[in-house]
Amino acid sequence: MSRGTIYLLLAAFGFAWIGLTIWTVRRLWRPSSTGYERMVYHFGVRLFGIGSWLLFAIVFSLRQHDDLISPAVTAAFILFIGLPIFLWAGYFWGRGMARFYGLAE
Repeated sequence: MSRGTIYLLLAAFGFAWIGLTIWTVRRLWRPSSTGYERMVYHFGVRLFGIGSWLLFAIVFSLRQHDDLISPAVTAAFILFIGLPIFLWAGYFWGRGMARFYGLAE
């Protein structure tokens, strides 16, 4: 595979990931009016999802023992890749907590 093809595939993946991230943020970042929505979107997505995302990026980049990549580059990569993953993790965590506390949709 040529170098140009690899760069093209990486760019396509990057743009697709940016699209997924934008769709995820628009889908999950919504106001909450009921108790269920507050548990899922406020406590799950905003607090658990964003908190885990930032904590993971900081801790993982500081505990890295590789001299080839700086911790700042590692943190930037984790922040780019991790946002939609951690938002969805927060969404499912919030749904689980809502179910645990007996809140209905």
